[in-house]
Amino acid sequence: MRTEYDVVLGSFTPDLTDVSSIRSVNGTNPNCHDPFHPAHARYVVDCTVPKDGHVGRFPAHFCVKVVGRTMDTNIEMVIRICSLETMDNSCGVFRYEDDILRGCILTCNNDGCNEAPPPLHNSPALIVTLVFLLACLPQQSALNEALMVSGLRVSRGSVPA
Repeated sequence: MRTEYDVVLGSFTPDLTDVSSIRSVNGTNPNCHDPFHPAHARYVVDCTVPKDGHVGRFPAHFCVKVVGRTMDTNIEMVIRICSLETMDNSCGVFRYEDDILRGCILTCNNDGCNEAPPPLHNSPALIVTLVFLLACLPQQSALNEALMVSGLRVSRGSVPA
């Protein structure tokens, strides 16, 4: 993630992805399974990963959730990690590290997206919209009541004669 210091100092590094990093093998960590709660996982800020054929670690841009069973031993695995590349969302047979799994790989690219959805944040635009809508409700209700008392029925888009 870029900070105000990066902008001022001219240090433009690529945005890194924040992910939940946790794994469970045959139910050893029930907190890794769904429904998932991030309080029980290690949250990795600016996740980096090794890259084949290169030295060092590189910025990850994707969150990944792997769910499956090993083909040879039928061991259940749930893994939440970060990745350099998208793996799209796909199900079937695939290799993960030294194992062949039958299951699904789910990839997303915004912070913490391999965990529970974030809470709704308050924004000035949201608050203004809600206040406006709430202010309009009593007026709309009073208008409908007045029309009902006078015996007029008005449907949307029509004008009383």
